[in-house]
Amino acid sequence: MRVLRCSARNVEPRAPLLDADIAVRLCTILFSVALMFASAITVAATAVAADGAAPVAPKKIALDTRTSRVALWPAVTLRTDEHGTLTAAEVFADATRFNPPQSAYAALGFRREVLWLRVPVDVPAAANGNWVLDIDYSLLNRIDVYISGGPAATHAITHIATLGNNVPVATRPIGSRSHATPITFIPGGEYVLMLRVQSLGSKILPISLSTPAEFHRVEMNEQLLQGLFTGLGIFLLLFSLLQWLSLRESQYPKYALLIVGSVMFSVHFFGIGEMYLWTDNAWVERHMAGISALIAACGTALFIEDTLRAEMSLRMRRAIKILAALLALPALLHALDLLDIRGVSVVMVTIGLLPSVFGVPGALTRMRRGDSVGAYFLLAWVGYFIASAIMIGVVTGRVGANFWSMHSFQFGATLDMLIFMRIAALRSARLRRMLEAERRQLIEGQKAELEKQVGERTQELALEREKSESLVRNMLPAAIADALKRDGKSEPKRHDNASILITDIVDFTKIVADIPPSLAVNELNEIFIGFDAIVARNGLEKINTVGDAYLAAAGVPEVCDDHALRCVRAATEMIAWLSARNHRAGIAWHIRAGIHSGPVVSGVVGSARFAFGVWGDTVNVASRLESASEPDRINISAATHALVNAQFACEYRGKHVVKGKGEIDMYFIVDVTEKAVATQ
Repeated sequence: MRVLRCSARNVEPRAPLLDADIAVRLCTILFSVALMFASAITVAATAVAADGAAPVAPKKIALDTRTSRVALWPAVTLRTDEHGTLTAAEVFADATRFNPPQSAYAALGFRREVLWLRVPVDVPAAANGNWVLDIDYSLLNRIDVYISGGPAATHAITHIATLGNNVPVATRPIGSRSHATPITFIPGGEYVLMLRVQSLGSKILPISLSTPAEFHRVEMNEQLLQGLFTGLGIFLLLFSLLQWLSLRESQYPKYALLIVGSVMFSVHFFGIGEMYLWTDNAWVERHMAGISALIAACGTALFIEDTLRAEMSLRMRRAIKILAALLALPALLHALDLLDIRGVSVVMVTIGLLPSVFGVPGALTRMRRGDSVGAYFLLAWVGYFIASAIMIGVVTGRVGANFWSMHSFQFGATLDMLIFMRIAALRSARLRRMLEAERRQLIEGQKAELEKQVGERTQELALEREKSESLVRNMLPAAIADALKRDGKSEPKRHDNASILITDIVDFTKIVADIPPSLAVNELNEIFIGFDAIVARNGLEKINTVGDAYLAAAGVPEVCDDHALRCVRAATEMIAWLSARNHRAGIAWHIRAGIHSGPVVSGVVGSARFAFGVWGDTVNVASRLESASEPDRINISAATHALVNAQFACEYRGKHVVKGKGEIDMYFIVDVTEKAVATQ
């Protein structure tokens, strides 16, 4: 690396990807727009809160045939239950104790006490009575839903459902990522809907009533959106890890840490994790939001320090590393229940954004040099700052909860991930240019030596080419390999008389789950090497392996009359070889084998990586025969039996149902030493 730094001084200057003046103006405009956007959201939230606090009569929600979804927050009034001891009867009996909420729209912030929400609902006689109550924030711990009223104007109180992430998923009325339950109203009456909300975290309550069809439509759209965001995050994570494995650049694992935190926060925040990943895991539900947010902030700090190290003093770099440690420590404390989610929020608000602030001077330095990385950093920080500010505002009850504010952090984090990936790619390109410059210097200084090396390399390439051709011949049948070498292609062929042998290792998945991965791969490799020798010795063609399954064929691509006999001989040798191996190996393996004879089609597929394969109903039936076999037994079809029963003793198993084929006759090979056919 020291050599690279010295040679980089001789690299010819390149035109900047983004002019510095244009980049500064662009970032200034974007920053101004972002500030105006954040201000507009804050003003709107304040207006909603002020409107809710005005001493006016409570609004009433009207359900009619023209409405498919209605937000309930405009009609919500609130009552505090400091000790959590009030009963539903007591709350319903005294509506005068309810007051309009004094916070932003549908966001009550961190409040420790139990809250009761009251919503009057009018259901006209012609209205639809079937609705779904949806609280679209998955991190609420417990919500009890009550209802009273109706056409008869009774005061009976009905407990509709208990919702929340403390309630087992299997017992919830609707198995969705949000908290939802169906409610049936009898048209022609007035109702009072009451919600008892108890949660340790932020009380965000975007409550709505929807028709079932509208609820499922909205839910499907949200899951699709989360799938897109999560899929993008997983793709970027895998890409960064692969880049790190291939390039060994330290910025990529730090970028991967940032992605893991951001993706897991979104997956948790929108209920996807509880729905699909850690269902009913109370510890994960309590801690994932705080831990993932701190991980994302820690990854951001390390990535900034790594990428801008050339523009930072040693003291500044140490300060950012200390900040990263200070962000990792609360994550550990939160995991051990020594710091609650409110404490995590304080950490994120106070020091969570400091790494980005510390990186601003280095980014500006790069911009002045005409390096677009600086402009990209500033753009990413503007987006991340605004998104984080909005998200913190929603969580603390200062910004109203709506689609854009609830998804603000996800949008900002996605923008960050994409921009940071661009920054990482630019750095990799810069390193490649430095390597190219050093390569040119070496070529100029040692031209004669390189010419000698070129000659030697030419010979090596000839040897490598011979090895490659030998490898192709080992991977493909000789006739196919010759055709590809000669013509560049191989025409598919139909073989009317062929036999397919398929084996599968019994309980392979169960056994490898309890042994180290390296041991599992070594075991499978040794078994397949042994099978390869048996297949070659008996004149079969190995087709491929899929997991622990082994596929070979006889009569393909070269025609032979004893294709069925070859397959049976190979299968018996495989079982015998594996049995002998079990006596000396630490793990005892057993296989099932299936053989079927009939027509197949063979050919080569792929362009970058050739693969010889066989297709047809014969292959499918052989696979079904293998599945219906037993450990260390060879299960053959009637077609194969007709070709081998003179040489091998067989036992008739009767007719067995095969998917897509109905009932077919099956036989077991009894003993390879017997010459008479077993009595059916």
